[in-house]
Amino acid sequence: MKRINFDFQQLIAFVAVAERNSFKLAAEAIDLSTPALSRRIEKLESTLGVRLFNRTTREVKLTPVGRSFLERVQVTLGQLEETALNIGDIADLYIGQITIACIPSTIDSLLTKPIERLLKNYPKIKVKILDGSESSVIENVRNGKADFGLGFLSSPIPGIIFEKIQNDIFVALTKLTDPLAIHDKLEWDQLNGQRLITIGQESGNRQVLNTQLLDKDLSSSICIEANRVSSLPNLVSAGFGIGIIPLLSFNQKNHSDLKTIPLINPVLSRGIGVITAHGGKLSPVADLLLGKIKNS
Repeated sequence: MKRINFDFQQLIAFVAVAERNSFKLAAEAIDLSTPALSRRIEKLESTLGVRLFNRTTREVKLTPVGRSFLERVQVTLGQLEETALNIGDIADLYIGQITIACIPSTIDSLLTKPIERLLKNYPKIKVKILDGSESSVIENVRNGKADFGLGFLSSPIPGIIFEKIQNDIFVALTKLTDPLAIHDKLEWDQLNGQRLITIGQESGNRQVLNTQLLDKDLSSSICIEANRVSSLPNLVSAGFGIGIIPLLSFNQKNHSDLKTIPLINPVLSRGIGVITAHGGKLSPVADLLLGKIKNS
């Protein structure tokens, strides 16, 4: 079979003219001078040995051969573009980077094992974790700094999509030596008269917690507020009072002197899940990791 050698850019030039019926408009579209575009078309016609366009001073029209050639070129260029995108997706899986915004408690509960499995198959992928508050997670997802987020929403936010994965219940945190530690469950009313330690008002956790603190008239029992949930176990260990925290925020390995006791009547929980921006599209590596998180 005879091989015909032509330049890829000649095909781009040909399609540009064919779609616009104008050398001038086509040249502007592909950022070429009109003479340079004409030379590309002439060279392509010379290589093929056919005339692709009928030219007059007023118009440019495809010849019958040109119309047939256009159909085939458009299909070929579409296939090449799709192949290039697929190759890019494959490359992204092997050398790509993913950024996750998350509240700290989700690192142990949702992230570590899926990341371990991902890196086992794709060791060159770089993972960046932006751990912070609920508001910082949302902001990092909204402004595109993170591919997706893991956390909770204390209330719906326009432009943000939330998909719940699990429930995280609120528990009382006590010292093992505290009289309340004999209980396996506690009703909120049993916290009356106790010195309570909670997260500060700026936290999304506190917005969830306030529903019960106000309903059970426990706000006046709060003796210490901390900006970070991670600070509460240390304050409880120091003997300042009873902590109220989301269960997933507590690491028992670091505080063997403390006990978590589920709070009931009612059970209070926050939904933990995936946070994405409305209309956003995940990269292949982000989509792969997210699938592992949902299936873990």
